[in-house]
Amino acid sequence: NMPLWCAMVTRIVKPKSQEAQCEGARKAIEAELAKMRKRKVWDVDDVYSLPDLLRSPHISEAMLGRAFQILGVKGEELDESEQVWKGRIVFQGSNVRTKTGTPARDLYEEISNAPASFAAARAALGVAALQGFKGTLRDAESAYLQALFDAPTRTPTFVELPEEWWPDSWYHDGEARSNPKCRRPCVRLWMALYG
Repeated sequence: NMPLWCAMVTRIVKPKSQEAQCEGARKAIEAELAKMRKRKVWDVDDVYSLPDLLRSPHISEAMLGRAFQILGVKGEELDESEQVWKGRIVFQGSNVRTKTGTPARDLYEEISNAPASFAAARAALGVAALQGFKGTLRDAESAYLQALFDAPTRTPTFVELPEEWWPDSWYHDGEARSNPKCRRPCVRLWMALYG
């Protein structure tokens, strides 16, 4: 009996909140990370300390950014048993810099138009339903992971990962994870991320 405008609600959950520590939230982020690792979105074997990357004479230019997680509960308006946790790993495009100091606005000149938003898609489906039409929506499975981001003609992009995503191999003491080998480790980003 809820109105159309409140259907399909995804409630965003703060990653550091108590709720984000529940089993459903952890599984959602682990599933998203597993997809990233399987597709080799970034190369954990080619890691640099950020200060070393900035000083390296072998890398004349690079875009630098951070990855973070967005966590949400899909179907917030439904019973808890029908809600689905969803994790998404995102490139923080609002905080990109380059090794040489190129402004971020110059990095994104190739974007000529904005993609349609989910809100616009939901509105179109809602209008179709009100008019008696059957609307459908299509989406490619992990479309962003299909796009090769790094190519010989592009400036390489490096990403800092949150510490909880670091592999044990990035620590001198392995599984104990108390003595990192790098300060602010960066890895090369090979596939496009949301951002």
